[in-house]
Amino acid sequence: MAVVAAVLLAAVPEARADRVAAPCDVAEAEARATRIQTLLAREARRARRWDVGWGVGLGVVAVAQGALAYTETTPVGEPTDAKLASLWVGAIKATIGAGAHVVLPLRVTQPGTPTGDACADLAAAERALRDTARAERSTFLLNHLGGFALTVGGALYLGLGEDDWGEAALSAALGYPVGLAVAYTLPRDAWHAWRDGALRGDEPVTWRLTPVRSRELTGVVVGGAF
Repeated sequence: MAVVAAVLLAAVPEARADRVAAPCDVAEAEARATRIQTLLAREARRARRWDVGWGVGLGVVAVAQGALAYTETTPVGEPTDAKLASLWVGAIKATIGAGAHVVLPLRVTQPGTPTGDACADLAAAERALRDTARAERSTFLLNHLGGFALTVGGALYLGLGEDDWGEAALSAALGYPVGLAVAYTLPRDAWHAWRDGALRGDEPVTWRLTPVRSRELTGVVVGGAF
């Protein structure tokens, strides 16, 4: 009988505690701090463009849909109660989306003024990278959850309150992709850099699959470094 087994092997290049305890390499610290500072400066510019672009864009959509609903004008067909309600729902969702970019903009932490101590500056840069990574991850997840909640809430109101599930489906089909676009255009380089560990001086995560066959065992050995 063939036996299938998977064995997980971890080849750890260095313990994190050993890396912290090791003497600081000034040249390496300066180079890594510079790379982190460059990345964060770029992320700050991208974050401002992301917040301003989507804030203004969603604000325009909110005003346009609110104006159409107020004047009882629909882009297609007769202005039924359900269609006007759908315009109001869209205006409200766009207003909430635009307001989020004003009230809760994406925060990119900067390391601060260099101290002249390369190792201390690197530590500050790593803290700033970590904080920015957490902010990007949280904002990304909140945009997903918020967009989904608004889409479902608007669709339920139109379906249950206005008794028009066709308009509810159309509202969801038009609104949810916008939420995805907002989430996936969010700057995430700091999050990815911190997760991958390269800018922290960590070894990259690698995996290796090795087939194993013997009289006693047939399977795959999963190994790697992380």
